[in-house]
Amino acid sequence: MDFERFYNSSKRDIRLSLDREPSQENVYMVERIEKEFNGSPETSLSNFYDISPYSFSDHNQTGVKKFGNIPLRIYSEPDVDWWLKERNFDFSNINGPDCSAMINELNRLGNNRAELIVTNNKGYRKPYI
Repeated sequence: MDFERFYNSSKRDIRLSLDREPSQENVYMVERIEKEFNGSPETSLSNFYDISPYSFSDHNQTGVKKFGNIPLRIYSEPDVDWWLKERNFDFSNINGPDCSAMINELNRLGNNRAELIVTNNKGYRKPYI
């Protein structure tokens, strides 16, 4: 949702991988984002604002305002315990905060048809047999 935050959290994960191989997904995404966005948030921030549906640092709410009064429902299951255990990620690496902030901003802009549904113990898949 917030490509600037996603980019920065991926860079942070790579930086924190001092004694182990960094997540190849994060390495790939940093390189791909820099290519597709023509730079990083430091050099091409407006591109991040234009593409992100929500951006915490965008004081003009570029992405959020595009949703206007459109009904929007976001489901999120920010199981931080799972992320910590399975991926060594924390809240800065997942989009739960982005989801709640986006709905909050839409509501504050008058969109009363935007809602967030937070689930618990629903975000798992049964293994294929």
